[in-house]
Amino acid sequence: MCSTWSGDEDEPTARRNIPDNGTDGQMKRTNMRTNHRIIRIFRTTIHPEMRKDFERDFASISVAAVKSQPGFISCHIGSPTKWNPDEYAMITVWEDEDALASFAGEEWHKAVIPPAMEQYPVSFSVEHFHIKEMASNRDPHGGL
Repeated sequence: MCSTWSGDEDEPTARRNIPDNGTDGQMKRTNMRTNHRIIRIFRTTIHPEMRKDFERDFASISVAAVKSQPGFISCHIGSPTKWNPDEYAMITVWEDEDALASFAGEEWHKAVIPPAMEQYPVSFSVEHFHIKEMASNRDPHGGL
């Protein structure tokens, strides 16, 4: 089991209820989920003296946990650069919000830190985006 963390309990939630007053033409939404693919970007800054252990555990615990989930599509790991020597990223793509909620829980807008990884972060964040279109340099038809 993973715990969910949030740096700010007042941060916006992933879904909002839109009031239906019958005059503005807006459709009322309550707990509706989209069927769009979702990009999840998790970033963490680690204690530099724990780098070797973090890299080992990040691959064997965090990445393994994500890859085993239904609805998981892909995962890319960003490693430090000289400008951010202690910062890592995990960019995952999910089939839809339901798949992400199966992995991260109903409050999927919060970071998921496996208990064995809780010792490493100095800070972390998570962001989500719907994928509008996908393109690739390998797409012979140009993608977008």
